[in-house]
Amino acid sequence: MKIYIVLGLLISLAIIFLMIYYIPSTDDLSPDNPFFNGLSTFVSRYNVSRISISDLDKIGVGTIVFLIGPDKNFDQYDAARVRDYLLRGGIFFIADDYGTSQELIDLLRINISLYRGVLRDPLLMYKNSYLPRVDVYIGQETLHLYMNYGTAIDISKTYEGSCIGYSSVLSFLEIYEGSNRTDGKLEGPLCILYNVSIVEGVLYVFSDSSIFINSMIDVGDNNLFIRYMISSYKPYIITDKWSIGSYTVFRESLINMLSFVSGSLYKYVFVFGGGVMIYIVFYRISRRGVVKIDSRLREEFLREILERHPDWDENILRKIVEEDHYERRS
Repeated sequence: MKIYIVLGLLISLAIIFLMIYYIPSTDDLSPDNPFFNGLSTFVSRYNVSRISISDLDKIGVGTIVFLIGPDKNFDQYDAARVRDYLLRGGIFFIADDYGTSQELIDLLRINISLYRGVLRDPLLMYKNSYLPRVDVYIGQETLHLYMNYGTAIDISKTYEGSCIGYSSVLSFLEIYEGSNRTDGKLEGPLCILYNVSIVEGVLYVFSDSSIFINSMIDVGDNNLFIRYMISSYKPYIITDKWSIGSYTVFRESLINMLSFVSGSLYKYVFVFGGGVMIYIVFYRISRRGVVKIDSRLREEFLREILERHPDWDENILRKIVEEDHYERRS
């Protein structure tokens, strides 16, 4: 019985690990999420490498780093890493999500702010007014992007950089105060894409994170804009400024462990140990099966003899058959 319990546990663990490995994360903006709110298309299409904000020290010229919809706090250390990266000639692209990157922008001493509100357009839109069309100007090109519940950028207090993307004259921003919507609103056109040169590098701030998600990346010129931004640069995405669910944490830990094992000498230990365990389990099962079959055959043989000689003593006959069996095995 114990062997079946062990086998059942092993099979159950294998099934659980396979399910975790193949069932992707469903977290918002997760690079592994293939559903509408994930970034799997963006990451796979452009071969985007994942890094933490501390890894900015290791990269420089010829790269572009995306910070998309962060929801964790930033500190002086984070800002210093970003500034040093920009000073070395890097391109840093912030795709904000309702002001979640404002703390980093302030630490970088960039005098712009994200409005607390939702940008709408009753005419130039995709499906509804909360998915407004905005125009971005890159060189001689005008690209029509579609946002998804984004906001706008207040550039009224800055004298540096420039706005290279605007909403239409028909658009407006619904102003929010806390969790309650006020009656106030700002009329368009409003800035949605700002850039500023910092020595050799360039900082971009876009007032929406949704143009990168799977459900929006191929709407309008969203994908073309991303392609323009990446151009010939090596793209990276910062992944340690999101809050992730417990399933994603466990899944990433499992994948990292498997990657470590597969890339080290430990894989031979696991393969050998797994092979030995499988051999032992199936050997025990096969032996038990053989014993059961052998026992049944002896019982049938015994019954056949007793039917022919009903006056013979069953116990004595059984003992003779058993002794003969063990002599044959030895």
